[in-house]
This record gives sequence, structure tokens and C-alpha cells, in this order.
Amino acid sequence: MTAEPNPRPDRRRPRRLSLFSGRAKGMWQRTYDRLRDEIIAAQMRVDEAFVLGAERLLARLDRPKRRKGFCR
Repeated sequence: MTAEPNPRPDRRRPRRLSLFSGRAKGMWQRTYDRLRDEIIAAQMRVDEAFVLGAERLLARLDRPKRRKGFCR
């Protein structure tokens, strides 16, 4: 059984995307951990704000339209 040739022999294998790259050379591990934790906490706040905003918007869409007239 022979291995199939690489369809892109001149290029490197595509890297898997991740939210965090490796720690920068010379950076303390505890500094990297603290910054990573801050990013995660900020992303969670953004996600919560998005969910609250989406819920408010969906609630507005579900309400029946009110007429804008004095007599009606």
C-alpha cells in the first residue's frame, strides 16, 4: 500500500486555529494565565450581553403592534 502524494507539497500543513496562541517567549507563565483568564471573562460578558439583547429583541418582535393614534 502506498501513501497518497501530498496535494500541496510546496506548502506547510494548515494550522489549527485556536483562541490562544502559545505563550510569548520571555513571558511569565502566571502573566500568560492571568491575561488568558481576563480574555475568557471578557468573552463571557460579551456573550451574556448578546443573549440579553437577543432576548429583548425577540420579546419586542413577539408583542402585538400598538396603533399610534389618539382616537384608535
